[in-house]
Amino acid sequence: MPKIPEGAKRPTDHQSADSDRYTFTHKGKTFTARPYLDVLTPGWLRANRRRDETDFAFTLLEALFEGDKAAIAALDSMDWTEFNATAGAVLDDMRNHVEVSLGE
Repeated sequence: MPKIPEGAKRPTDHQSADSDRYTFTHKGKTFTARPYLDVLTPGWLRANRRRDETDFAFTLLEALFEGDKAAIAALDSMDWTEFNATAGAVLDDMRNHVEVSLGE
């Protein structure tokens, strides 16, 4: 069976339940967010639409991992290189799921 490239798009009828969740790994532990569409409602996006990209990234991460103290602690303990990669990835993943951009 051919290997599917990492990050390849899949038709929606082939996506798993986890495809709607962001995950990151820190110090060998993997953290899985709440489903995007449970957080990214039109009302949530409207309420947060005027945030700059940094504020939006933190707000989104806090919303996706709400109630998961270990995930927030892992994010807080990252160095800047790892955090920027994680925050950038969650923003890119969010854009792909809801097809919106943050503007300029």
